[in-house]
Amino acid sequence: MMNQSSNNQKNLVKSSSEFQSLQNQAEVIAQNLGLILYDIEFSHGSQGQVLRIYIDKNAGGISVDDCADFSRGLNDYLDQNDPFPQSNYSLEVSSPGVDRPLKHLWHFEKVIGQKITLKTEKSLENYGCEDDRYKNSKSITDDLVAVDNGMVVVKVGDSQVKLPLAEIEKAKVAFVFNDKGNDKNPKNKQKNKKAK
Repeated sequence: MMNQSSNNQKNLVKSSSEFQSLQNQAEVIAQNLGLILYDIEFSHGSQGQVLRIYIDKNAGGISVDDCADFSRGLNDYLDQNDPFPQSNYSLEVSSPGVDRPLKHLWHFEKVIGQKITLKTEKSLENYGCEDDRYKNSKSITDDLVAVDNGMVVVKVGDSQVKLPLAEIEKAKVAFVFNDKGNDKNPKNKQKNKKAK
């Protein structure tokens, strides 16, 4: 089910081959800049269509300069290969953010150990959840444990549930605010002790 939105997005460009060319070029530009192409979205706005591209890095965060450099590189390609020849559109380049969407297995692999929120096609009982508190639910916010053979393994209460990627309707990293007293990151605990 997760792939349905990308199919809808592809329909907004002239053809899937042009979408693939756009994606390939965006990946090359990202690689040349030491970045990762995270996702491409197309949407309709009041000012026309928006081509929204999310970039990431293996380590560290995305800067404004990263977005500007990527945007300049992609604009050269878009000037020659316009995916929206009959429409006005704008290009937006940004980081996927702290509550980043998770659409591909490699997205999930990057955030193993973090808290995620997801919605499934069926109730969690259909995926082996026996906990009465969660088995009738189609959504969960808990820790991502692993990605195993195309399955996303999520902690549900005191157990784990394996979910096929194709049956996850929507998923994202859950933003968790940690105050200094409850921060579980050992690096931050060292900083907090020094600050006292």
